[in-house]
Amino acid sequence: MSIQTKTVTAYYAPVKGKTYLTKMGAIHAETRAIIMKKYPIERGCISCDCGDTGYHIEYDEPARYGKMYRRLRRAVARSIT
Repeated sequence: MSIQTKTVTAYYAPVKGKTYLTKMGAIHAETRAIIMKKYPIERGCISCDCGDTGYHIEYDEPARYGKMYRRLRRAVARSIT
C-alpha cells in the first residue's frame, strides 16, 4: 500500500481563521464568528451571589439570533467565489 497525494478544494473562513472541507461548514463557521465578534459572550459572575448569568445572544435572544444568522448566512454564501 503506497501513500498518494490528492488535491482537494478547501474553504477558508477568514474571521474564524480556519479551513473547512465543505462549503456549508465554512459558511456556518464564518457566520457564527461574525455574529460572535459583534456580540461577544459575557461570562456570568461566579465569585458572588449577585445572580448575574452573563449574556450569550444565541440563548438569551434566540429569535433575534436566528434572524441575524439567516440573513448573514445568505450574504456570506453569496460572497463565496
